[in-house]
Amino acid sequence: MKTYIIILCVSLTVLVGCVKAELDNAPQLEPKEKYAISIQDTIAFCLSSNPTTGYSWSWLNQNSVGIVTSTGSQFISDKPEDKKITGRGGKEVWRFVGVKSGTDTIKLGYRRPWESVQPIKTMDIFVKVR
Repeated sequence: MKTYIIILCVSLTVLVGCVKAELDNAPQLEPKEKYAISIQDTIAFCLSSNPTTGYSWSWLNQNSVGIVTSTGSQFISDKPEDKKITGRGGKEVWRFVGVKSGTDTIKLGYRRPWESVQPIKTMDIFVKVR
C-alpha cells in the first residue's frame, strides 16, 4: 500500500510538471484575422476559454474548408494545479496545417456543444495556402 501511494504521488508530480511545460510552450499569439502559409506549414494561436462552464471553441465550418486541417485543440488552464475549479479560465491552443493551395475562411464559435443556439462569440480567420 505504501509503495502504491508513493507511485501515485510521483505520478501526480510528473503530470503537473508536464502541464506546466505545455503552458510554457504554448503559443502566446493572439489569433490574427489573416494568415498566409505554405502547404505543410502550421498556424497556431491561443483563444481565451473556460470549459469548466461548458463553453469551448469549435470549428463551425470544418466540412466546407479543404485547404487546412486541424491537428487538434487543447485547453491549458491559467493555473494548471487548479484546472478543475469551476470558473477557472485558460486558453485553448488551436493548430491548423495547410494541406492544399487555395483561400478560405475558418469560422470558430464559442459555445456549449450540446446547445442548439448561436455561439456567444465567433471568429473568422482568413487563410491563404500557397
